[in-house]
Amino acid sequence: HRSEEDALRADSIRRSEMARREQREGGFSEDDFLKAAGARMGFQRPADTRRPFELLNKTNQFNLNGRRLDEAGWHRYLDQEGAFLLVVDYEDRYARLGQIAVLLGVASDDDLRLDHWVMSCRAFSRRIEHQCLRFVFDTFAVDHIGLEYDPTPRNQPLQEFLTQTLGYTPEAGRLRLTRQRFDESAPPLFHAVEARS
Repeated sequence: HRSEEDALRADSIRRSEMARREQREGGFSEDDFLKAAGARMGFQRPADTRRPFELLNKTNQFNLNGRRLDEAGWHRYLDQEGAFLLVVDYEDRYARLGQIAVLLGVASDDDLRLDHWVMSCRAFSRRIEHQCLRFVFDTFAVDHIGLEYDPTPRNQPLQEFLTQTLGYTPEAGRLRLTRQRFDESAPPLFHAVEARS
């Protein structure tokens, strides 16, 4: 038995795929399609962390390193100094995808690292991952982000993002992504972005 949210999500994905097919058949560019989609992304530091905890532990494909946290480890992480949790939701004129990405990291005066970053596979092909990084750069006013990266047998989409979009030849370990490198490699982004309390 599927929840109403599951049914909504399935319908959104179906309508989104129909729109994609129209884009391909009509000869519209990716930029044209994304511009016309009227996408909105919300970034929130939630009080209720159950859904992001679940998303972190069940997402495999776009996953920075495949590391899981149990409940005690999750709360321990969030309690450390400088820790932040960002939850991302997305909707456009074709689809309302709800909460689709989680970023978990630690920020200090001169450093920011992302220890966990996952995104639902239903959010692919919308440049959401680029906007996530741009939001972190802008919000924390840092000139680089440390990405705690590990390849896994299943995180190929994340690996492709690092190689094809950011130009890394990733190896396990902390990747240092500079603002300059990101700005030079990121495609145009058309989302309306909102920071929510």
